Amino acid sequence: MVAEWLARSEPPLGPEVVRHMLDADSHTWSMRKSKANWFHIMAMLAWLVRLAKWLDDIQRWRNSVRTVLVHMLYLVLVWPKIPAGMDLWLS
Repeated sequence: MVAEWLARSEPPLGPEVVRHMLDADSHTWSMRKSKANWFHIMAMLAWLVRLAKWLDDIQRWRNSVRTVLVHMLYLVLVWPKIPAGMDLWLS
């Protein structure tokens, strides 16, 4: 009865999700879950390594066009701006 109610929920839950939610032993250690978590961690670390290499390429000017574009983006985002409703003569 609970499985049918969860299957009709918005968004509908798949049968494997319902089985996992209703499983009493879901807190026990699972090789499948630990392997999936390991691959998620490794994917995150690979992304961080790629980001570090990309920033190193920017710092060392390996691609001058990309480096100039990143520096221009930095200036646009960080450069101090005057707020729209502020009058500099009154401040």
